[in-house]
Amino acid sequence: MKPALRNFMVVVTSMVALLTIASFFIPDMLKSIGLLGLITVVAFCFVVGLLYTFISNKRQDTKQIRQSADIPSMVGDFKTITDLFNDQNIRVTLVSNSITGEKLVLKTYQTEHATPSLIPQLNNAKILQPIKTWVTGDTVYELTKYVDSWTLAEIIKYAKHRPTITGALLETWISKLLELLDCLHSNRPVIIHGDINPYNVLVRKDNLDLYLIDFTSAKLSDGQSDRHVYGLPGFIDPLRVKGERLLSSDLYSLGCVIYFMNTGQIPPNASDRIHYNASMALIDARIGRRYRSIYEKFIALTKSDRFASAREALNVLKAPSTTTKRLSNEFNRLILPDKRIVRIYDFLWDFEK
Repeated sequence: MKPALRNFMVVVTSMVALLTIASFFIPDMLKSIGLLGLITVVAFCFVVGLLYTFISNKRQDTKQIRQSADIPSMVGDFKTITDLFNDQNIRVTLVSNSITGEKLVLKTYQTEHATPSLIPQLNNAKILQPIKTWVTGDTVYELTKYVDSWTLAEIIKYAKHRPTITGALLETWISKLLELLDCLHSNRPVIIHGDINPYNVLVRKDNLDLYLIDFTSAKLSDGQSDRHVYGLPGFIDPLRVKGERLLSSDLYSLGCVIYFMNTGQIPPNASDRIHYNASMALIDARIGRRYRSIYEKFIALTKSDRFASAREALNVLKAPSTTTKRLSNEFNRLILPDKRIVRIYDFLWDFEK
């Protein structure tokens, strides 16, 4: 039962119970107030229940957000607008500053499932790193800038049944993702994102700009061993499963995103790629020859057959992206549903069908 309904029922039931008890000890009370009076009393209980539920929900929203003493001193109190994502391990909530009205995204998760990212802040507005991170007990809180957008997963999931995303748009998105990865890979020390997937790529609604999010799995190393493997099944580099963490792992995951954009299907998982060399062939001609050639190197199973970094792949392309204005005209043909809560297991299930 939802907390709001539970609170309401508790208050109304309690007041009706008090009324019943009072009538038992004062037998003549019901006779004195009459039927109309009884209806008035019940209506009063109903209104009080509604008011109590409203006030308690507001307090609960603030309590859920203000679980650290850092929040009021940082930017003030918050109130919950809606959940953007919610499962057993991670909750992502759209909140607003009660003083300035600014919208932010609050991500909450337990330290047993991940640890706070310690990568340095980058000078790139398209890379949405947390502007504030703090830990209370075993719970991690991350505040990030809000962008009115869809996830790439939502767009492709919807367009799977409406094949109106053009090759020009797909190729431009590939180039833009490479540019974002190049910003990470060109940093010193190098940054490996570690969890490139369609849920961690946002497409801004008004101008098609891409944003990269979720740096929980990001690391500041290349070529070191790493036994901890996080990520969305189907988008994890097989070399990571073997214990290696490489810049090319981000490119492999980008290759999986390309496969997903092209086919509308979840790519084969790392185990199937390692043991059965499962195919990741693209199924239509919307992606041109140059992009297909770099795609083949992205999904290679050996390090020597891959690009060493995003910059190397961009140098192979050597072509400017299609103009945003042209792409906006194409994108406006898509009628996408409003943003809604989509759980990862729903996402996987829908595409496995």
